[in-house]
Amino acid sequence: DGLDGIAGGTAFLVSSSIVILSVLSDGPTAFQAISMTLLAGSILGFLRFNWSPAKMFLGDNGSLPLGFMIAVNSLTCHPATRSWIMIASVVLMMGYPILDMYLAVSRRYFYRLPLFKADRNHLHFRVQRLGLNVAQTAIFLLSVSLYLQVTALSLNLLPTFAVLPALAMVLFSVFGLLYVVRCIERAKIQRISKAHQPKVNPSGPVTLESSWDTHVNISLAPIFEVGLFEEKARYQELISALESMLKTTAFRNETVLVSQEHIRIIYQSPAQDDAKLRALIESRYRAKLDSFCSMMELQCSTSTIPINVRSAA
Repeated sequence: DGLDGIAGGTAFLVSSSIVILSVLSDGPTAFQAISMTLLAGSILGFLRFNWSPAKMFLGDNGSLPLGFMIAVNSLTCHPATRSWIMIASVVLMMGYPILDMYLAVSRRYFYRLPLFKADRNHLHFRVQRLGLNVAQTAIFLLSVSLYLQVTALSLNLLPTFAVLPALAMVLFSVFGLLYVVRCIERAKIQRISKAHQPKVNPSGPVTLESSWDTHVNISLAPIFEVGLFEEKARYQELISALESMLKTTAFRNETVLVSQEHIRIIYQSPAQDDAKLRALIESRYRAKLDSFCSMMELQCSTSTIPINVRSAA
């Protein structure tokens, strides 16, 4: 329920599809068909006030009962044959909320964030940040959900041998769409980072006079990617703050340089290449990045930030 009309619209499409699915079912489905019809009608009336700009909202007390009613009524489909197709149809109908939940949980687990901590990286937020307004985002995602409803119902009309290929094509098309969204996100992140990158003019060329120079390369993408669109106006402030922190805490034998999407640190070490030294340097800079993310309230785990430490004579 993070966007006007998205939860109610999805529930309307799914409940309407379950009504049709109950007709295709072989079991007693009168109660299911009547309850889902009443639910779909009530949601349709609610959407009049929940569409952007919304005057009424579901909240947890509205969205959770909707999901519960849909889940319970979907269990009352009793096909006499090909039960696995009916199960696949129900799961596919609710593919959008299931997919969004899977991506949210996996993302938070990957970045070592609390699984139940709210963020603005659900699918509707990510699609909206590509340049769509609230209504356009809702229409786009509801169109995807409608596509899933039609294909889920179509599975019950296909011969058994054609169900698996059709299901594979549907899943491929959905994940292909996610891949396109991800590519657009990455391209926009790169444009924003280049447009807001502060110009750093070193006082002179960097000369490597030591016999052993340790190069530390830190990728900035994971730090800002989580909230870059939200922090677009603050990008230059954030990157400057990170650069200043690294420079003010640097040793005499360290040179900090900022490029497009990386921070490069040249650490002049009198010692030869040593694995323990590289691990110590990496842990030191990872601790600095951890302090920076905590100070700026960036949702990023330092364990996901690539820090490449290499030594050269």
